[in-house]
Amino acid sequence: MSGSPDGSAPEDLDGAVLSFHSLPPVIEPRRRVRAARAAGFTSVGLSLSWLRGWLADGHTLTELEDLLAESGVTVGELETLRPFGAQPDAAEDLCWTVAERLRVPYVGAIGSYEGGWDDAVARFAALCDRAAGVGEGVVVGLEFLPFTNLADAATAAALVAAAGRPGGGVCVDVWHVHRGGGTLADLTESLWPHVVRLQLSDGPLAAEDDDLLADCMANRRPFGDGEFDLAGLLAAAARHRPGAGLSVEVISSRLRGEPPEQVALLLAAGLRTLLRGREARTVSTVSSTPSLVMTRALEIGIVVDDLAGMVAFYIEALGCTEVHRSEVPAGLNARLGLGGATTVVWLRTPWGERVKLLRPASAATPLAAAVPIATRRGLSYLTLYVQDAAGVAERMRDGGASPLSDPPLVEASGRRIAFWADPEGNVIELVEDLDHPR
Repeated sequence: MSGSPDGSAPEDLDGAVLSFHSLPPVIEPRRRVRAARAAGFTSVGLSLSWLRGWLADGHTLTELEDLLAESGVTVGELETLRPFGAQPDAAEDLCWTVAERLRVPYVGAIGSYEGGWDDAVARFAALCDRAAGVGEGVVVGLEFLPFTNLADAATAAALVAAAGRPGGGVCVDVWHVHRGGGTLADLTESLWPHVVRLQLSDGPLAAEDDDLLADCMANRRPFGDGEFDLAGLLAAAARHRPGAGLSVEVISSRLRGEPPEQVALLLAAGLRTLLRGREARTVSTVSSTPSLVMTRALEIGIVVDDLAGMVAFYIEALGCTEVHRSEVPAGLNARLGLGGATTVVWLRTPWGERVKLLRPASAATPLAAAVPIATRRGLSYLTLYVQDAAGVAERMRDGGASPLSDPPLVEASGRRIAFWADPEGNVIELVEDLDHPR
């Protein structure tokens, strides 16, 4: 396999690692690796606690080596060591064995630390010294957590600086920046030289759970579904620390029920959007030419009469997921130029784009009919690139959609194409690229 199903190259993910906890821990390794690779990731993370259990069940590192070689995927990170107790972490010997065998370049470490500050510095220095002797040397990233005594980036950077080991650095998880009450402004120029890794997720600025540990293990969101300035973070890293590694760590109870293949595709698509935003943000800081810097993927809005029915159609026939709904008052809509009060439902496609369904409080003006649709001026249809156009079309028919193409599926230029009208007449184009792997 040479790329993801949409034809994009793995290089467009900038070598990012799909972290272990972004996919359900219970899925078997072959499915994990294949889901990551199909989405365009060439590197995955592994959990040391999971590895211990998997090996205890009778599996071997040779199995893992063979699977990775077969799939063209590497292990980009091992998590997590806790090196700051009075006794060494019980997983440490396994960590270095796995790092050597699988040529893992990065290991994550966390607190809290026991004893005094000098004890913590000495233990981190010793950990880095041991990592330096593994293979060609393993980088150790110290991740600060707001519910420990290594609670923020400044504290982590001070410990790394005091340890003075070239293979030690700071892991900046954007989730913990915000949950610790900080902002991107806290990532000062003096801190950036210590940064070795960025861990990315999205989320609301305010915690959804007062228990910050529980919050971080359940409530992270896919890129674009939260309020973090991720494009700004990536642009700052590109300016100050372009060599820092990237890891996608979206730990979400909401995504646990979705197929891991779809989750991996969703996260890869969101990361591509972020990386394009980083490039635009970086260019705009050095160019005098005004440019559009987008911070999220394009959304479209569709005005509907039967909100419940249309939500059901887009979820059941097209695989969308509802991510938010809101009642927008007439006063606000009047100022926005949208008319009276509306109910708005945001749906996320399996690839990460969003569709807004809007139901006005009063009846909407009917959609002007024009067939063929190319004779209708203005915004006319939505295009979805899919892997099984015939299967999607069948679900659309079952949901009340009507075919506009004759025959319903047309093959041309290596593609299978179909135009359908949804239950309220909005036109959807399905495109299946026949030369892409399923």
